[in-house]
Amino acid sequence: MKKGLLRELPLVIKLLALVTIAFFSMSFFTAISALLLQPIFGINIVQDPNALTNYDHANTLAAFKFLQVVQAITLFIVPALVFPWLCGENTTDYLKARKAPTLSLVFLVLLIAYFSSPLLELTNQVNQRMDFPDFLNRVEEWMRMKEDQMAGLTKAFLKMDTVRQLIFNLFMIAVLPAMGEELLFRGVLQKLLIDSSRNHHAGIWIAAIIFSALHFQFYGFLPRMFLGVLFGYLFYWSGNIWLPIIAHFINNSTVVVVSYLFQHKFINFDIDKASKVSIEAYVACFAISVLLVVTFYRNTRSSTTSNYGNELD
Repeated sequence: MKKGLLRELPLVIKLLALVTIAFFSMSFFTAISALLLQPIFGINIVQDPNALTNYDHANTLAAFKFLQVVQAITLFIVPALVFPWLCGENTTDYLKARKAPTLSLVFLVLLIAYFSSPLLELTNQVNQRMDFPDFLNRVEEWMRMKEDQMAGLTKAFLKMDTVRQLIFNLFMIAVLPAMGEELLFRGVLQKLLIDSSRNHHAGIWIAAIIFSALHFQFYGFLPRMFLGVLFGYLFYWSGNIWLPIIAHFINNSTVVVVSYLFQHKFINFDIDKASKVSIEAYVACFAISVLLVVTFYRNTRSSTTSNYGNELD
């Protein structure tokens, strides 16, 4: 691959190139990883394509986690690192990853993640009640089936008997997705969309919609989309990719840690059976979240332009 090959090409070609890099990277390394399942885990998915469907078997779950790690790295991180180079850019500068964020902004991100979580859960409850007309019954059944499959896999992933499993899950479920998805969707895709449309609101929302849609969890589409929007504005206003990465990590790691603490009876809070929050609490969380986001925006607005390189609005 030649450095700067994509520099002067139109958006459509750049997007096609990004998708091609991601697909090739994931396919190539996943194929190699699949061949390694036999010597490492004693599982041959070439002879038995359904070998990975039994999540209760320890080796099967370990193999699935291995493939999950490979996919997270090759589908998200590798393309995000290669694409800027193909555009003739310094990767670290392109992704806005050179500077460490200030402690005050990190603290604000922590608070925003904490107080916005009930609101995201509310959108999740709304999304779960999604109903289709009769003529779309087959589509609804397929979406429910996919949702149940993902729920079963997530439940199996979150079963942790040891601290070692907790640490690995934090790496697999929190660290890798936070870094990979933010680098790709915010650092690359959102930047492309904003630069081409000259409208950062459109770029942020479109990137968030694509981010949520590509998870193929349709009954969690709304909360994931709003998370993507939040991460998008944090990135755009601050011009620092580490802040949405931190916010993403907090969101994912909270689920892992709370699940572990509940399973080992350190807390009584079951994240799968959380009690309903009162309307007053939702209103309070919304008000506090808005105040925190406005504070974040004002703290990042040092001039009429953001570090992202566009006019703030």
